[in-house]
Amino acid sequence: MEGGIRTVDSLMTLVFLYDDALQQRKLFLEETTFGRRALGIVGRAARLLFIDGPITELQTSVIHEVFGHGARARELHLSVGYQLSLPFPYDSIAGVGANSSGVTTGLQTRYSPNGVELVAAGIESNFFAAYWNEVDVLRAGGRMHYRQMLAYLSGKLHNIQSFNTPQSYDPTVGDDVTNYLFLTEERFDQWTSAERASVQTHLQYAYLTNFIDPMFWLSTYHLLVTYLFRGERTAQLPLLDVNGVKLFPGTRFNLSPFGAEHYLDVFALHPRGTLILTARVGSSGLASYWGAGAKLFDVSLPLGVTVGGELEVWRQPEILLTQRYVFDRPDLFGISAAIHAEWRLLGRVGIVTKVAWKTRGYLMGEPLDSGLYGYLGLSLSLDDPAE
Repeated sequence: MEGGIRTVDSLMTLVFLYDDALQQRKLFLEETTFGRRALGIVGRAARLLFIDGPITELQTSVIHEVFGHGARARELHLSVGYQLSLPFPYDSIAGVGANSSGVTTGLQTRYSPNGVELVAAGIESNFFAAYWNEVDVLRAGGRMHYRQMLAYLSGKLHNIQSFNTPQSYDPTVGDDVTNYLFLTEERFDQWTSAERASVQTHLQYAYLTNFIDPMFWLSTYHLLVTYLFRGERTAQLPLLDVNGVKLFPGTRFNLSPFGAEHYLDVFALHPRGTLILTARVGSSGLASYWGAGAKLFDVSLPLGVTVGGELEVWRQPEILLTQRYVFDRPDLFGISAAIHAEWRLLGRVGIVTKVAWKTRGYLMGEPLDSGLYGYLGLSLSLDDPAE
């Protein structure tokens, strides 16, 4: 999931270079008068509606299906397929009126109570993609491009209608949130009408914490005011300076296999590296689950190498992937450790890699089972390496 999300986000960075090309060719008017400012706002709104918005929605859908549901399915050795719908407004123009942005087929498993991990993975991947946008923005000193504003808001708001109005359960084509509710109730043996209603109400209230998020409101403001009204393509986030260390708080919401999960992140930016401290806790009332972790990025070494590391610990109910209807599971401690590096080899081209190991258990965006995991890929820097 993590490697796929980072790959898609990198590709979108390249796609949005079209805007840089337009700016360099000076195809836009200097907005020095009221009329020119109005034309500029209309032009940017049209681009959001017909170009940038659909591109971002397609990005969110690919992450949701291929690197959300698909990533978890590949862990369980399932063979899946994908059907992506036209993004808005082209679905309406074409007269198809899709009810969802896409579908992943082949997710059925004989271990139905464990299907909650598969169903939640799509939403999980969108929240995880938003988190990585936040990480990239803070690693860049708080400079946020409007592409990142769009991607962050798209990840955070995907499935918002489903959280407010769950539909009837259908394990093959049903709504992710509804199916997640059904499977969570089944997993914890909540079978009476009163119990099921309580689980649904609890989740809807928990989802409201998704909006207790500074980055969400800053992204909304800068997209509407800084970009749409003023025409500025980047914005500087406010950071708290404490003795040369710049701090920024962040919150997250997620669907775990045990119910809603809430995160508090503290970003600490220093010229020698970026540190992220994280605490998370569950609120479903169905189980006890919590975790804590730390991530370090951008520690410089000779020869153009930057390194970092991660450490996560947690306590949660046991994850069983090949057994069904096991309602009483022991709470287990788990741990994950990782090192990652980026090495610029030839000018703008470099290598990015991560090597990690974890015990079995749920960690947002990472494999469920125990063992080694990671990725190796190419990086392309957009800045001039000679500067």
